[in-house]
Amino acid sequence: MKKLLGIVVLGLLISTSSFSQSMVSLKTYMEKNYNDKDFIYYTYYRCTAVLNYARRSTTDEELRNKFKEAANAIMSFSMRVLSKNMKLDAEIAIQRVTDHVELIHRNYIKDGYEYHAKTGNYLTPYMKSDLLICKELFEPIMKDILE
Repeated sequence: MKKLLGIVVLGLLISTSSFSQSMVSLKTYMEKNYNDKDFIYYTYYRCTAVLNYARRSTTDEELRNKFKEAANAIMSFSMRVLSKNMKLDAEIAIQRVTDHVELIHRNYIKDGYEYHAKTGNYLTPYMKSDLLICKELFEPIMKDILE
Protein backbone atom coordinates (compact mmCIF):
# COMPACT_ATOMS: atom_id res chain seq x y z
CA MET A 1 0.00 0.00 0.00
CA LYS A 2 2.86 2.39 0.84
CA LYS A 3 4.49 1.61 -2.49
CA LEU A 4 1.26 2.34 -4.33
CA LEU A 5 0.84 5.64 -2.50
CA GLY A 6 4.46 6.53 -3.30
CA ILE A 7 3.93 5.76 -6.98
CA VAL A 8 0.75 7.85 -7.10
CA VAL A 9 2.45 10.82 -5.38
CA LEU A 10 5.47 10.55 -7.67
CA GLY A 11 3.17 10.38 -10.71
CA LEU A 12 1.32 13.50 -9.60
CA LEU A 13 4.57 15.38 -9.04
CA ILE A 14 5.85 14.46 -12.46
CA SER A 15 2.60 15.28 -14.24
CA THR A 16 2.17 18.68 -12.56
CA SER A 17 5.72 19.78 -13.21
CA SER A 18 5.81 18.66 -16.82
CA PHE A 19 5.02 20.99 -19.67
CA SER A 20 3.34 19.78 -22.80
CA GLN A 21 3.91 22.06 -25.73
CA SER A 22 1.45 22.36 -28.59
CA MET A 23 4.07 22.30 -31.35
CA VAL A 24 7.48 20.86 -31.99
CA SER A 25 10.28 23.37 -32.04
CA LEU A 26 10.95 25.04 -35.36
CA LYS A 27 14.37 23.38 -35.40
CA THR A 28 12.79 19.92 -35.08
CA TYR A 29 10.24 20.76 -37.76
CA MET A 30 12.96 21.96 -40.12
CA GLU A 31 15.11 18.88 -39.58
CA LYS A 32 12.19 16.52 -40.29
CA ASN A 33 10.41 18.39 -43.08
CA TYR A 34 13.02 20.19 -45.19
CA ASN A 35 11.86 18.30 -48.29
CA ASP A 36 8.19 19.20 -47.79
CA LYS A 37 6.81 21.42 -50.56
CA ASP A 38 5.22 23.76 -47.97
CA PHE A 39 8.35 23.91 -45.80
CA ILE A 40 9.22 27.50 -46.61
CA TYR A 41 5.68 28.78 -46.12
CA TYR A 42 5.30 27.06 -42.76
CA THR A 43 8.63 28.54 -41.68
CA TYR A 44 7.37 32.02 -42.62
CA TYR A 45 4.17 31.42 -40.66
CA ARG A 46 6.02 30.17 -37.59
CA CYS A 47 8.48 33.07 -37.59
CA THR A 48 5.71 35.63 -37.98
CA ALA A 49 3.71 34.02 -35.16
CA VAL A 50 6.61 33.68 -32.71
CA LEU A 51 7.66 37.28 -33.31
CA ASN A 52 4.09 38.44 -32.72
CA TYR A 53 3.95 36.39 -29.53
CA ALA A 54 7.32 37.70 -28.31
CA ARG A 55 6.10 41.23 -28.99
CA ARG A 56 3.15 40.82 -26.67
CA SER A 57 5.33 39.14 -24.04
CA THR A 58 7.81 41.95 -23.42
CA THR A 59 7.46 45.29 -21.68
CA ASP A 60 10.43 46.79 -23.54
CA GLU A 61 8.86 49.17 -26.06
CA GLU A 62 11.90 49.28 -28.35
CA LEU A 63 12.03 45.49 -28.48
CA ARG A 64 8.27 45.32 -29.12
CA ASN A 65 8.70 47.65 -32.08
CA LYS A 66 11.54 45.53 -33.50
CA PHE A 67 9.47 42.36 -33.14
CA LYS A 68 6.50 44.08 -34.79
CA GLU A 69 8.55 45.37 -37.71
CA ALA A 70 10.16 41.98 -38.31
CA ALA A 71 6.85 40.08 -38.03
CA ASN A 72 5.09 42.46 -40.41
CA ALA A 73 7.94 42.28 -42.90
CA ILE A 74 8.05 38.48 -42.91
CA MET A 75 4.27 38.24 -43.16
CA SER A 76 4.14 40.68 -46.07
CA PHE A 77 7.01 38.89 -47.80
CA SER A 78 5.33 35.48 -47.33
CA MET A 79 2.11 36.83 -48.84
CA ARG A 80 3.96 38.05 -51.93
CA VAL A 81 5.91 34.79 -52.31
CA LEU A 82 2.79 32.67 -51.82
CA SER A 83 0.83 34.73 -54.30
CA LYS A 84 3.57 34.55 -56.92
CA ASN A 85 4.63 30.90 -56.48
CA MET A 86 1.15 29.43 -56.14
CA LYS A 87 -0.39 31.88 -58.58
CA LEU A 88 -2.94 32.98 -56.02
CA ASP A 89 -4.94 36.16 -56.06
CA ALA A 90 -3.40 38.61 -53.56
CA GLU A 91 -6.55 38.57 -51.41
CA ILE A 92 -6.50 34.78 -51.14
CA ALA A 93 -2.79 34.77 -50.30
CA ILE A 94 -3.35 37.36 -47.57
CA GLN A 95 -6.19 35.32 -46.07
CA ARG A 96 -4.24 32.08 -46.21
CA VAL A 97 -1.16 33.55 -44.51
CA THR A 98 -3.28 35.35 -41.92
CA ASP A 99 -5.23 32.19 -41.08
CA HIS A 100 -2.09 30.11 -40.62
CA VAL A 101 -0.29 32.72 -38.56
CA GLU A 102 -3.30 33.19 -36.28
CA LEU A 103 -3.62 29.44 -35.64
CA ILE A 104 0.06 29.10 -34.82
CA HIS A 105 -0.03 32.27 -32.70
CA ARG A 106 -2.86 30.76 -30.61
CA ASN A 107 -0.63 27.77 -29.89
CA TYR A 108 2.16 30.06 -28.75
CA ILE A 109 -0.29 31.94 -26.50
CA LYS A 110 -1.61 28.73 -24.97
CA ASP A 111 1.86 27.35 -24.33
CA GLY A 112 3.24 30.66 -23.11
CA TYR A 113 0.47 31.25 -20.58
CA GLU A 114 0.68 27.68 -19.32
CA TYR A 115 4.46 27.98 -19.01
CA HIS A 116 4.15 31.36 -17.28
CA ALA A 117 1.78 29.88 -14.71
CA LYS A 118 4.41 27.26 -13.88
CA THR A 119 7.63 29.26 -14.19
CA GLY A 120 6.87 32.99 -14.27
CA ASN A 121 8.33 33.24 -17.79
CA TYR A 122 6.19 33.69 -20.92
CA LEU A 123 8.79 32.29 -23.34
CA THR A 124 9.18 28.53 -23.27
CA PRO A 125 12.51 26.99 -24.25
CA TYR A 126 11.13 26.02 -27.66
CA MET A 127 9.90 29.58 -28.25
CA LYS A 128 13.33 30.98 -27.44
CA SER A 129 14.83 28.48 -29.85
CA ASP A 130 12.29 29.46 -32.53
CA LEU A 131 13.16 33.14 -32.09
CA LEU A 132 16.86 32.40 -32.55
CA ILE A 133 16.24 30.37 -35.69
CA CYS A 134 14.02 33.09 -37.16
CA LYS A 135 16.65 35.70 -36.39
CA GLU A 136 19.30 33.59 -38.13
CA LEU A 137 17.06 33.04 -41.14
CA PHE A 138 15.74 36.55 -41.66
CA GLU A 139 18.21 39.01 -40.19
CA PRO A 140 20.59 38.78 -43.18
CA ILE A 141 17.79 39.53 -45.65
CA MET A 142 15.61 41.86 -43.56
CA LYS A 143 16.76 44.97 -45.47
CA ASP A 144 15.69 43.37 -48.74
CA ILE A 145 12.34 42.30 -47.32
CA LEU A 146 11.62 45.79 -45.99
CA GLU A 147 12.19 47.38 -49.41
